Amino acid sequence: MIELRPFILKNTVQNYAWGTKGPESYIANLLQIKDDSETPYAELWMGAHPKASSQIFFEDTWVDLNEVIDRYPIEMLGKNVSKIYENKLPFLFKVLSAGEPLSIQAHPTIEQAKKLHLENPENYPDENHKPEIAIALDHLTALVGFKPYQEIQSTIILYPGITVLIGKSTIDGFLTEVPPGIIEQKTQIKNLYATIINLSENDPEIFETIIKEIKSSIESKKVSERFQFENLYLQMFYKYGADIGLISILFFNLIHLRKGEAIFTPAGLPHAYINGNIIECMANSDNVIRAGLTPKFKDVNNLIKLMDYTPGYPELVKIEVAGSVNKYLCPVEEFVVKLISLDDDDVYTYCSGLPSIILAIEGELEIQWYTNNSLQKIELTRGSSVFIPAQINDLTLKNKIDSEIFVATVNY
Repeated sequence: MIELRPFILKNTVQNYAWGTKGPESYIANLLQIKDDSETPYAELWMGAHPKASSQIFFEDTWVDLNEVIDRYPIEMLGKNVSKIYENKLPFLFKVLSAGEPLSIQAHPTIEQAKKLHLENPENYPDENHKPEIAIALDHLTALVGFKPYQEIQSTIILYPGITVLIGKSTIDGFLTEVPPGIIEQKTQIKNLYATIINLSENDPEIFETIIKEIKSSIESKKVSERFQFENLYLQMFYKYGADIGLISILFFNLIHLRKGEAIFTPAGLPHAYINGNIIECMANSDNVIRAGLTPKFKDVNNLIKLMDYTPGYPELVKIEVAGSVNKYLCPVEEFVVKLISLDDDDVYTYCSGLPSIILAIEGELEIQWYTNNSLQKIELTRGSSVFIPAQINDLTLKNKIDSEIFVATVNY
């Protein structure tokens, strides 16, 4: 038998190069780590992914959460979740802190992930899809999806060198009119994007020449007259040179989220976080198809094949507000995220019956539950997190110092 209680989590920090560093590091500050070094704190992982499973104190030692779930799937996940997801926690919960832009990327569907994993398990480590939500903790700047068709037309006109990359006949057809149907628009954009990306590999000298011409065109403008995406283009050029990802900066939407706003990225939607601090939740996967602005493995052919070319502005995630709870509505079953804000003498009863992870972002609270009619309690302070087994049905969250907590659970 397992003692059912909330388990304090010991989590892994990923020190990817693009993470924030030193005193400005959101994750280091959240975890109350004093570090003035150049160590980047990029991601805090909470969950049971085999790459970096959280640990819980179990049977007098620290044990990987995924090992305990393997031993006690019904108690930890619940009967339905353990059956549907084959004794695996279906979500991965993160804090992400980007001091520099991440790679141009998209994530596969389940069917695509199985194929990629079979063909290349080193770079596609699992068979799962990776839909995800990003919730701004302070702000987030990101590239997300293709611009509306007319804006892509305007971009081509703005930089005549693009015509050289694609060919005049193709450009003339693209600029003549806006296709009436979204399918036709997607086809045109895919042909345009794929032609440019393929040229970067087939004739890199011409590609580099045009990339430099666009750079010179931007630099010839007064700083006050430049578009924000042009400043990003210059920043990335001086970091990566004539990288294929620079074309994406011209054709993708550059968006800015304020605190509490969120975006959802389904399979195939191209995106790249530029800077900011976010809560991130996703299906339990680490599959990323990259194609630019990164020293990591790039899989250009698969990205072209699997990417969603739908043009338009990305929509913010809708939020359902009920008292002190903001619920972020996403069209997936693997996860849902809630923000709970407590102040004064607030008490919140958490009834889930599903596996959950609670992370304290601000303040301090007490978690109370009963074991054999005996009241038990633990404190949750800023930066600490707990795993709640599915078979704990009732918890009381009692505010002590004005607290904000994020809860990730299964979306049932």
